Amino acid sequence: MSNRSTDDLEPLVVTVAQALKLLGVSNVCFYTRILPELDSYKVGRTRRVTLKSVRDYVARHVAESQGKRRRGRPRKAQPGVQPEAVA
Repeated sequence: MSNRSTDDLEPLVVTVAQALKLLGVSNVCFYTRILPELDSYKVGRTRRVTLKSVRDYVARHVAESQGKRRRGRPRKAQPGVQPEAVA
């Protein structure tokens, strides 16, 4: 057995309020957009969200946003360079 204290253990689940703080979103955004994508269950009247599903959600959205331009003017076409085909 390990001699790790209980303070060193990472929680497996968090409350909705804790998940809101971790993700930095509003109640409406969390309940309408994010919660359906997370693994959660109820204990009595309290909903618990798995920390793994929160991490997976963030990783999925970071991976989706890689390489996408967000704002601003489109880049100017350079002479002699073919633009990439959009799938």
